[in-house]
Amino acid sequence: MGIDSARIAAARRTLDRSGTNISEWANRHGFSPKLVHAILQGRRRCARGQSHRIAILLGLKDGELNDIAQRGGGSPIATGKTQ
Repeated sequence: MGIDSARIAAARRTLDRSGTNISEWANRHGFSPKLVHAILQGRRRCARGQSHRIAILLGLKDGELNDIAQRGGGSPIATGKTQ
């Protein structure tokens, strides 16, 4: 089961409203732009690893990023959660 298409559309609208393109967002958060594009096209399940973290940061799914410093990639600031 993948990410809900309505949540993907909402994430894309959020990026558009902020004037940030996908590559900028990916680079700012330490992720591969290619991976972020794949997620926003609905081609990844986002069950674990970087895909999971990207989905949480983009608001595509609920989850925790408590171990982000050890696993690499992404910023906990973007979710408003503290470690």
